[in-house]
Amino acid sequence: MVGDARLAWRTFNLNWLPIAALGLAILRTDFSLEPVAFGVTAAVALSLALIVYVHAFLKADAADPKLVFWLGTTAQLIMVTAIVGPLSYIANAANWPLQDQALLFIDRAIGLDPEPIATFVNNHPWLERCFDSGYGFIKWPLLGVPIILALTLRLVRLQQFILALNIGLAVTIVISVFVPAIGT
Repeated sequence: MVGDARLAWRTFNLNWLPIAALGLAILRTDFSLEPVAFGVTAAVALSLALIVYVHAFLKADAADPKLVFWLGTTAQLIMVTAIVGPLSYIANAANWPLQDQALLFIDRAIGLDPEPIATFVNNHPWLERCFDSGYGFIKWPLLGVPIILALTLRLVRLQQFILALNIGLAVTIVISVFVPAIGT
């Protein structure tokens, strides 16, 4: 690997640290993971990572960066999503009081009232279907962005994407401990 690929490789390796920290957070609790489901998911992620590291080691500078970073990033995405799902339940188990009323107060203080918005959407079923479909598309950028960035050799940007995702997920989990809400 040369140039940007070397920086991307170092960043790729560092991107495992937030994933490991999130995984260790689960181990520090009394919660247990369903061994088969989590085990299969982790095995897929770790198998992809193993392929990446073996390929990079054996090929050195001749390693295919598209293969390395696409499979490596996929491994990281699989692993982090497998970890944050259970972490959200652990965060919920802190059992802090719901903050829906405080969040509603903040919304209204900045001039946003969710009730008329919800009424409007509920009175227009086609709009509700559009929003449901849009929400379902959330997962596609997680798959598409790494593919596009790897294929276009925007390798450093790809690693920044993964780092931002990892940090964003960690911050969201921490905030959800202290500001749990069902939704207004």
